[in-house]
Amino acid sequence: MTVIMMAVMISCSGGSSDPKSIHEKIANGTKLSQDDYNVMIDYIAEAGKKTMDAFNGESYEDIDRSMNDINKDYPYLQEFTEELEKAAANGKLNSDSLKKPDKINEDFYNM
Repeated sequence: MTVIMMAVMISCSGGSSDPKSIHEKIANGTKLSQDDYNVMIDYIAEAGKKTMDAFNGESYEDIDRSMNDINKDYPYLQEFTEELEKAAANGKLNSDSLKKPDKINEDFYNM
């Protein structure tokens, strides 16, 4: 029974990263994994899509309200952007991670 519990704990704790845990890794100087970088890319892409959607608002007030919500919902946006720029410049992103922003940019242009 103990072995099963340990296996579940390991799989739950090491499985996937979330933005808050990645933020904590960055703050603590912990090495980031490719999964972490991919979560960061997805996080930025999601915020970008919501930003693009915000500009479809009916009025300036709608856009302003949406942008305030985005800033609250994505508190790590600037930090992740800077961290990904450093990782890319230092060759820490694998080829799949490097391709992902190109696909996201393509999707944005086709909106």
